[in-house]
Amino acid sequence: MDYVLDIIISKQEVETVELKKKLIILCIGQYNDRGEFSTVQWEYYIDWCKIQCNKVIVYSHMSYDIICKKFSSYCTVNELEKPDKTLDVCAYEIDVTNIAFWDYIKGNNYNIDEKDDISHIYFFAGKRNVASLEIVDYENYVLIEEPIDREDIFLLQKDMILENIELCLKGEEEIEKLVEGESWRPLGADMNISPLNKKT
Repeated sequence: MDYVLDIIISKQEVETVELKKKLIILCIGQYNDRGEFSTVQWEYYIDWCKIQCNKVIVYSHMSYDIICKKFSSYCTVNELEKPDKTLDVCAYEIDVTNIAFWDYIKGNNYNIDEKDDISHIYFFAGKRNVASLEIVDYENYVLIEEPIDREDIFLLQKDMILENIELCLKGEEEIEKLVEGESWRPLGADMNISPLNKKT
């Protein structure tokens, strides 16, 4: 009986740990007139992806032929079932075979009014979904799942981290809508470099 209780307690402890996990938020700002993200946060995020991610799933109005023409030199593309059959949006699973792929993701035109837009990107490390980005025409936020591997890549740039904390606190209302009730913290908010790390 004690053995069974130990299992139950252990299970409860695991569930408690899971509940305490937070989404880590990185503000990458608004895209510019060319539809590109040009913030230092986006640059660091792409550098992180080059090391940590080997697959993405994207939602787009692009046809299979167009998305293959755009990216196929650096990846393999598989068309998935549409995320919403009532909308003309396709889903593609892209396995990265060359890190040059990330330079194309970095400089892509993300203007939501473009015919060949990308509306969502889900980032994977193996089978694990480690981050997501929903593109909008105002401030954009990458939602990174805890635990975050190689967080040190971001933490090298203290000014960028401080700016990210400030932007996330400023955009708290928008972030709350994105995370849909999940706990979150700005990337770097647990560092002892600013009094702004009060959002935990």
